[in-house]
Amino acid sequence: MSTPPAITREEFEAALTPEALRPLQILPGALAAGVLTFAMAVGVLFAQGSGAAEIPEGALQTLLTLSLANVLLTTSAAAMAVLLPGLMVRPGLVPMDSQERAALCLGRIRSAIIVRFAVLEGPALYGWVVCLVAQRNGVLSTDPRFWLNALSTLPFVAGVVLGFPTRERLKGIFETRILGGAGLS
Repeated sequence: MSTPPAITREEFEAALTPEALRPLQILPGALAAGVLTFAMAVGVLFAQGSGAAEIPEGALQTLLTLSLANVLLTTSAAAMAVLLPGLMVRPGLVPMDSQERAALCLGRIRSAIIVRFAVLEGPALYGWVVCLVAQRNGVLSTDPRFWLNALSTLPFVAGVVLGFPTRERLKGIFETRILGGAGLS
């Protein structure tokens, strides 16, 4: 029994139809819109000054704990956003004996990109939640260092900007990671 040929560049490029690419390009914008909307809500509430008139007892300690959790969450999510997609896109995970192997390969790359965006979106939203809790407790206006929690949005924005799934980028991932065997980075 002979080994089926590997997926060719031509097969993969044929699978990169506008219909296959469009949803993958809409996704980062939709995720970013969610984070931006939440950030705007926090900004509006802060501008209105509608937080607690008096800082509740224990609020500062709770916010410090939430902020530490945000640092840990953001750091681990950034590492996972690099590692997980690479584990999902390897030559051995794409069946080479399938008639639809190029579509399966594209599906694997698509899943890896979605995982990367989703993993980075979580800490971005969490950082804004901490800002919201600080604002609602009247702490954000008296202790602006809690705005630093919003910085957890930066890895998400960087991931969306640097990893936006264009046709050329997907072809590059295929060539270097599937044909080259290195995974997605």
